[in-house]
Amino acid sequence: MFGLMQDWPLTVDKVLDHAKQNFPRREIVTRSVETGALSRSNYGTVWRRAKQVSNALRERGVRPGD
Repeated sequence: MFGLMQDWPLTVDKVLDHAKQNFPRREIVTRSVETGALSRSNYGTVWRRAKQVSNALRERGVRPGD
């Protein structure tokens, strides 16, 4: 999806790149629907874990569009 102020798609990786670049230590708090337990992280950690998953999928032959 293209916006009116940019000429590239607004994808999850772009959102995470922006958040990591600008707010790497900003806390993210989530709550489990099942248990109500809270989980805390930050954008830098989420970005790093997302890259690890992306690299693992690529190593196993998954390509864009699969």
